[in-house]
Amino acid sequence: MIVNFGKRQRVFTGSGKRAAEIQAFLQTGGRCLWPGCGRRRTQHDHTQPWGAGGDTDLDNCGPLCGHHNRWKSRGYTTWRDTTGRWHTTRPDGTEITAA
Repeated sequence: MIVNFGKRQRVFTGSGKRAAEIQAFLQTGGRCLWPGCGRRRTQHDHTQPWGAGGDTDLDNCGPLCGHHNRWKSRGYTTWRDTTGRWHTTRPDGTEITAA
């Protein structure tokens, strides 16, 4: 069963998609990781964009709603630290925290 696709494909499909859904549920309850959002309808987002060299792997995947996923094209970033905690930063590098 393949769950990490590397550079072979951009989209999580099949067993990789299911593994990403399980990971999202375990990390965020299946909700958008953006601070203060919490929408349940999420996409499997590449933390490091696929077009910028990011792999389609579970280590490079986080749940974002479509709205916040599009913000990443405006310079916002998301990343997970070694403890599993998600961080979201603005284009100026300051971290966004839940209100």
